[in-house]
Parts: sequence; C-alpha cells; structure tokens
Amino acid sequence: MSRVLARTSNGIILKENCHFVYGGDVCDRGPGDIRVLEDIVKLKRDNPDNVHIILGNRDINKMRLLTELLPEFTCKPSRTYWTGDIDDKGEHNAVNRLKAILIDTMGAPDTFEHRRQELKDLGRDSSDEAVVQSFWDLLKPEGLLTEYLKQGTLAVLLGDTLFLHGGLHSNSLGWIPPSRDLPPGDSGHHVDNVATWCEQLEAFRAAEMKDFVEFSQWLQLSSGQASERRLPFTSHWSAEGGYNHPTPGSRLLQYGMGWMPDKSVNPTLVYDNFLSDGAPMPPSSEIASKLRRNGVRRVIAGHQPHGDAPVVIDSFGLQVITGDTSYANNVKWFGPDASDEYRERVTELLQQLTNNGDRKVGANSNTCDTRGNAVSEIYLRFGIPTSQSTCIHGELNNGLRYDFELSSSDENPYVGRATEDGWWVKGKVATGSQKKATTISEEYNDGLLAYMLRMFSSFCLPESEDTIVDDDVYLICLSKGRDVYNSLELGSELKKRVK
Repeated sequence: MSRVLARTSNGIILKENCHFVYGGDVCDRGPGDIRVLEDIVKLKRDNPDNVHIILGNRDINKMRLLTELLPEFTCKPSRTYWTGDIDDKGEHNAVNRLKAILIDTMGAPDTFEHRRQELKDLGRDSSDEAVVQSFWDLLKPEGLLTEYLKQGTLAVLLGDTLFLHGGLHSNSLGWIPPSRDLPPGDSGHHVDNVATWCEQLEAFRAAEMKDFVEFSQWLQLSSGQASERRLPFTSHWSAEGGYNHPTPGSRLLQYGMGWMPDKSVNPTLVYDNFLSDGAPMPPSSEIASKLRRNGVRRVIAGHQPHGDAPVVIDSFGLQVITGDTSYANNVKWFGPDASDEYRERVTELLQQLTNNGDRKVGANSNTCDTRGNAVSEIYLRFGIPTSQSTCIHGELNNGLRYDFELSSSDENPYVGRATEDGWWVKGKVATGSQKKATTISEEYNDGLLAYMLRMFSSFCLPESEDTIVDDDVYLICLSKGRDVYNSLELGSELKKRVK
C-alpha cells in the first residue's frame, strides 16, 4: 500500500516515525463516506501528533446541514446567497431539501444515492428518511463528521513544507478572519510570520467548532420541544452569508467559501487553488519570496482536480505540488489536435509500459466514483537535503505506474515546467531500461479495499524481468478548461520541447 500506511485486521495503521497528512474533502466521493470517516478518525485518535487532517470545502460545508435540515427551515422555501432560491422539486420537507442542497448548492449530485447505497452495504435502513437521518447523525456532538471537524485544521507546517487544502494569493497568505468577539464589519487582519498565521488559523477554527458543538448539544437537548424552542437566529447562514451571521460556526463556513455575498473573492486558503482555467498557475514572486523568507520551500495542496497524477509547479525557488485527482476517470489522451502518427506512437509506448494488451488507451474505468482507478502519494523524507526529499508515486487511471524523485540535480530537469506548445511535464513514468510491473488492478479487486487505496495512497508491486524501454519516459498533460489530456514523451524528445 502506502510507504507510511498499512491496512491490518485492526484497520489502517501509521508506520513508525512517520507523519500522515490527509488533504481534506472526505465527503461526496462515492458510497463510502461513513467508512472512510471511521478510518481517518480512528487513525487520528491512535496517532494524535502524527496524523494531520486538513479540512476541505466539502467537509466544512456539511456544517450547514445541522441548521438547514431543522424543521423550522425545511417547512418553507429557502435560498443561498450564491445560488438564489432552492428548488425542492415538490413539497417542502427534509428529504427534498437535502437532495436540493446537495445537487444545487454543493455540487454533489450523486451523494444522496451514494449514502443510500452505503447504508445498504452496512445493513442499515436505507429509506429516504434514513438517508437524511444519517447526515444529521454525523453532525451530532458525538458524530463522526463532528469529530473529524474538531480534529482537523486549516494549515499544517512541517519543516520546510506548508500543507493546505486549496491555494494561496497575496490577499489570503497571512490573513486571519474576524472572530466572533470582534465588532460587526471587522475585516480580519494579516500576520507576516507563517508559523504564527497557522497557529492563529487553528485558534479561529477551534473557536468556531466549539460554538458549533455547543449549538449541536443544545439542539439535541431541545429535540423533543422543537415546536416551542426559539433559535438564536431567524434565517440560516447560507441565506445571507458573511462573517457576522449569528449561526454558530458560520465564520468557519464562510472561510470555506470562494466568494462573499457581495460577489467579491473570499481571501481563503480553502477555496483558492494553483490552477487557472484548468492549467497550472505558478504563484507570484511576492508569494514565493514571502514563503521563502519564512523558511517554506514547498507547498502541498489540492482542492481543484487536475487529471490522474499530481502536478508539480516550480516558481521563484518555491515548489508547489497539487495532488487532487478526484476526476481522474475523465482524463483523455493524446490532445485534441494529435495526428494519427502521434497517437500510434504514444499508444505503442503506453502498451509497452503497462502491458495493456487489448485494453483501450485512456479507457475510463467502471468504478462508482469519478476518481477511477487512479492512486497517488506524495512522500516526503525529512532530515536529509531538501533536494532529495520529495517522491511522487502512484498509478494512472489506465494502469501506468510512475515513481520519481524531485531534486535540484539533473535527475528530473523537466518536471514542473511547460513545453513551448503548452504541455506541462508532470513526472517521470519510466526510467531507461525499466522493467514491467504488475498493476494494482491486476492484483486487487476487493471493492472496499480498492476504494480505500484510491482515497489514501498507492503501493509498489513486484517487477518482472522484461526490459521494455531504453530512454526516460515522461508524463505530460495539456489543460483545456475542464478537459485534461495525457500523453507521453521520451526524455530525448522532451529536451527539444521544454522552454
């Protein structure tokens, strides 16, 4: 499996002297939310100092449901400040409201039915009402998602590496949102020191979660008197937005959003990203300089997916790696304008590397989620020179394996750079005289195990004896909006193409 994780009969364990950083967005990615939450929360409980949970927007936005599924709001029309009126598509009730919230305001059209399937898999009631109740149960004071949110954080600084969910711009780096005890209209403040910034963001998150849990406890105690209780607000946060709403936990909810009620950009690291129109976007010299002055040489993030392998971006001495592969199943191959000759050359090389046989190049998998068969792990080794401390390994959706190190030497001189015609070099998939490797899909077909592997990491498998290539082979990609195209290029040819 992973180089830091292992699955045993007692669940997932962390190997000795290792840290594990989970990048967030545990929700909405298939019929396994409850089980993945159980694994991550248990892993954190067992390793409180060495397991780090980064909260993503899809984690934070589920806090809305504690309020928006209350009978005080499901019995009447509702709205959000970013989508307008919510269409319940029928009578106003909790079932129709939850479906509308997931589909129209959270970008999670399959999550309701995925939850129903998971409840069936767990041998539980899977009626509409039971699905709604399962979302509510996760947000109870002792609920799994509440525990996950309590144990999570917004940014982690380990050595010279900053971990976060989304991205950074000059307005978000160092910004602390206004706290509840500040007067209305306060716009927060900036701090220059990155370590202090991370600490103050954590204090902000902890205070918001304290309010949220206390409100959840109050709701639980007053559940038998719902017709008589008086909520401390007349409208839920989503209807109005902002950092000054009285809904408990709403400041954290706002920090997880990309924009404000006045349509201005929210200066948050949760919803920001290092992509522009789908293409890698190097951070500015201002961002890179400020981070480097604070001893940060590397940023690892996610949030916005990009194909079926992590993206490396080098900018002004700062290394950025984005690892979101949640839409790996949609990757195309060759490029929109590839010639037949080019397609044939790449297809032949790909089939050599993966021993694909009759499998179609770039064929989508039959998995139940958008990630497909892709797995990846960004592996850091501390205590040795930075130039040798980062390894990226995994397997693409079509079975092609990659495993390479990033350094300042000439070992991988093209990774993180663009070609003259707009392709981005993602990483090395084969080194000269590489041997064939058994793929994950050939060795494992257990449904839950495969799902967990896609969620967490990749692992290495035994090699055969057949030498198949005599040159370095690189994975390159081209982004056209939401479309990501993969291709392969030999190192000898790439040397002519890279800027």
